[in-house]
Amino acid sequence: MPINRKITITERQNAAEIRSLFNVGPAITAESISTNSTFGLAENSTVIKKFIKTTTSDLGTLPTITQTYEFSKTNSTDSLSDWSTFVSNNLVTNVPSDHFTNIEGFYDLNDAANLSLTQQTYIANVNYEYNFLIEAFEKTIQAPFFDEKILPNMYAIMYAKTEEDIGSQTRIFNNIVTLNNTLNATETYSIQKKALTNKSPQGEYHDLFAKTLKKIQNRRIIVNTKNITNVMRNIVVPPEQLKAINEMSAYKELYPMYSEINITMDKFSGFSTLLRDSNLTLSLINYVINSPPQLGSFAYSEQVVEYAVGSVLNPTTKNNVSTKVLNTYNIYDWWQKTKDDFTPSETNNDNTLILGIDDETKKITEKGYEFARALSYLIFYGKLRKLAALTQRNFDQTISAEPAYSEAVFYKVTKHRTGSAIPIQTFWIPNSAEMDTFQFIDTQVKYNTSYDYKISSFAIVIGSGISTANMGTSAAGSSFIATLDYTTTPVVTLVEIPVYNVTNKIIDDPPLPPEILVIPSKNINNKIKFFFNNSTGEEVAPFYQINSDEAASNKVINTMFTSLPNDKIRFKSDDIASFFEVFRLNSKPTSYSSFENSRIANVATDYNLNTPVKASSASFIDTIAPNTKYYYTFRTIDFHGHISNPTDVYEIQMVDNDGAIYLQTNMLSIKDFKENKIGKKVLKKLFYIKPEILQTFVNEAMVEKYGMTKADDIYGLGSPNILGVAEMPVWNKSFKLRFISKKTGKMFDLNLNLEVEIDKENL
Repeated sequence: MPINRKITITERQNAAEIRSLFNVGPAITAESISTNSTFGLAENSTVIKKFIKTTTSDLGTLPTITQTYEFSKTNSTDSLSDWSTFVSNNLVTNVPSDHFTNIEGFYDLNDAANLSLTQQTYIANVNYEYNFLIEAFEKTIQAPFFDEKILPNMYAIMYAKTEEDIGSQTRIFNNIVTLNNTLNATETYSIQKKALTNKSPQGEYHDLFAKTLKKIQNRRIIVNTKNITNVMRNIVVPPEQLKAINEMSAYKELYPMYSEINITMDKFSGFSTLLRDSNLTLSLINYVINSPPQLGSFAYSEQVVEYAVGSVLNPTTKNNVSTKVLNTYNIYDWWQKTKDDFTPSETNNDNTLILGIDDETKKITEKGYEFARALSYLIFYGKLRKLAALTQRNFDQTISAEPAYSEAVFYKVTKHRTGSAIPIQTFWIPNSAEMDTFQFIDTQVKYNTSYDYKISSFAIVIGSGISTANMGTSAAGSSFIATLDYTTTPVVTLVEIPVYNVTNKIIDDPPLPPEILVIPSKNINNKIKFFFNNSTGEEVAPFYQINSDEAASNKVINTMFTSLPNDKIRFKSDDIASFFEVFRLNSKPTSYSSFENSRIANVATDYNLNTPVKASSASFIDTIAPNTKYYYTFRTIDFHGHISNPTDVYEIQMVDNDGAIYLQTNMLSIKDFKENKIGKKVLKKLFYIKPEILQTFVNEAMVEKYGMTKADDIYGLGSPNILGVAEMPVWNKSFKLRFISKKTGKMFDLNLNLEVEIDKENL
């Protein structure tokens, strides 16, 4: 299983020739330049080269560095004319520009965990999540007639949050949320307001949305959604909205299904910061969206880590010999073109949705802001000159293959139907060193549809443009001398680099086994009633099949969760039960496969075939013979036909002892039937504990008390309470939390100890 580790960027026609001349390369450091090396092809002609001086110029556009080299040849019988011809024929003066650099590739989250990586690791992953079932919505949107781009978008809903805005034709967010006002605007706003405060029934908005789609499909409503599908082609996150949008991920549980995209942000952000400070991030993204790239100049190769499937031992690293041509954009061309000729075609908002309210960053891309825009471009260029001066390479560093400065400026995430090269949507996410990981939630997805997500890093590379001048030859005693100036000028290029891709589909998990209650009938010796109820929670366990043809379907489900062991899958109560299966044997089973072909009933939960509503429980009455042992097991089949594990085996006998009728029930323990399982219920929707902000501040008084002057001083002090400036500290104290069911009154206690954990490795 290969995973990305490092990506090397080169120009297809790089400086190999000049490196060969100086006998240096990627594995040889810049200091090697002062050593002897062969110059040219002349017989018995050893040339000594040495570095003389460096001149830095800050005039003109970008700062330049000029280095003068002297080449000398001694003990020669050649004439000065021969030497001049030799130098002219062999000394390279036409040196191509060089953008050699290394980019950190992205590990998949599962791979990073398997390899136990401890160093700074760039991680990306896409979780395909099925949250809950809204039957009418799920069925309706499956029609090919409906484009994913018109489905509910979580961010549009979050930004269309005022009652006055809903229904306004001038607000694109509201057009999206109400499908161009085909949904009742007031009702839509009311539902969303309730949903965000957990006061709305689950899926109420999606039910309303599905009803409207049905009317559109049946042509009871005629609506043109082209303005929505066009603007949803590109969804752009402004840099000032990164934090807010990251926090909106908390509302993903309100949506029946979604893809969760996680990206580690690049900690090198000099260019990203100056772009953001100049309010030009959106300008550059818009330019990339609407301008053709330069092709054919750059290529990349990948270094990958491989390990055997199912094993994380002895991973091997190798270079991928294949290369790919990369899209590039010249930053100076963008700056020059957009600052002087900023036309609507270069900021085509008809195909782009910018998330957030109107702000200065967004306004800078519009007409009427020419002066502000000119000022922003002026500020940007001044800061770019400073960054280039700090990061540019001189000629020594360039020909020694010292990597050029590079950093991720923004990320492009494209969503494709599997097998299609044309993206459904593209998400544009600026880099920020102010956060470790950014999470983007894509709610515009369909059930059981395979999607490819491809992530590209748009990285800035400050390469070296190289020119030569002032070639001269002379004689000094028995030596011949040649001099040549090599001048490097920063060439700032934006390069699109593929860093991650994944393919999967959103499907629900198999359900949990049902909860069973066995109820005897009073004074009746041949009837027994089983009461079924949906289980809640989730567990990871092997699948114990009853029928021989069942393993294949759950094996497909298992591919959704590559982090799980090969023999286990996740079972979860994310769906409703359509049926409860009842299996019965008259003899003691030896394994679950003993129940094959012994199903006696499918108990449906659909108590009204005219409605989509299904019950969460059901019952079944079985007719049996008295004083006879029977062996039962039960399973749940959910709405999508997925099968649960069987329950424990029930040994049941209805005893009739001369009219004294009573039930005997034993839970049969069959070795290797099932592993001991530990169920769990996820409380993240309802319950979350964290210390308040004052409890996390470092207490300066305690630091002074212990005489700590640096982080390492905490070693050997045990666990001193150096955190918290609140009046009542919580650390090293115990708390009891009591949970009481509103329905049953049952309760349980959770005892917590709050302790400070010291991360010694990263202290």
